[in-house]
Amino acid sequence: MSSRPLRISLLSLSMLVVGNMTSLSWGQQASPALSDTQQETTQQEDLQQTKPDDTGGQTPAAGTATLSEHEDSPQLQKYKQEVLYPRFTKLLTGAKLTGQFTVDGKPLNELTEESYEIKKVEKQAEGDGWIITSRIKYGKRDLTIPIPLDVKWAGDTPVMTLDNLTIPGFGTFAARVVFHKDKYAGTWQHDDVGGHLFGRIELLPE
Repeated sequence: MSSRPLRISLLSLSMLVVGNMTSLSWGQQASPALSDTQQETTQQEDLQQTKPDDTGGQTPAAGTATLSEHEDSPQLQKYKQEVLYPRFTKLLTGAKLTGQFTVDGKPLNELTEESYEIKKVEKQAEGDGWIITSRIKYGKRDLTIPIPLDVKWAGDTPVMTLDNLTIPGFGTFAARVVFHKDKYAGTWQHDDVGGHLFGRIELLPE
């Protein structure tokens, strides 16, 4: 099975970004970077610090039981800014996503492995927007570029979101990717072709 559908559906945003760099806010300053030792330590903590409850979900931290009850409350917004956003940033910065994907209608015993390197994760000032700086390997191309997308929250679980983005010459794309502990899973759509994706989150070697 060709690996082209997933790379196009999730990462061909790179083509849009490269061709339309003026649409990004390059003037914004990134948060101070952690040292390699601090980054690895905090990532390991994020991958290991939570434990499943009896239903297989994440045990909420103290004081977070009302996350889903007051979605727009000042308390929740503060919790996102002080806890969820930094946790998500630490989880994916300097990480490698390795997994597989399916194509609707194709045999499930012929899955192809995919991997993506994430160099930097930055929350934008307003709304749900983030910039994910990723290393993209596509054919003979090897680029490190910023990709704009939204991150929604199901309680304290991040959901990377892309809605019907049309890229001239490539098509229309949509995706939902959930991140939980050291794993990710979701769906992708490229025009009339779609499927599922899943894998694990690992630290990049130094």
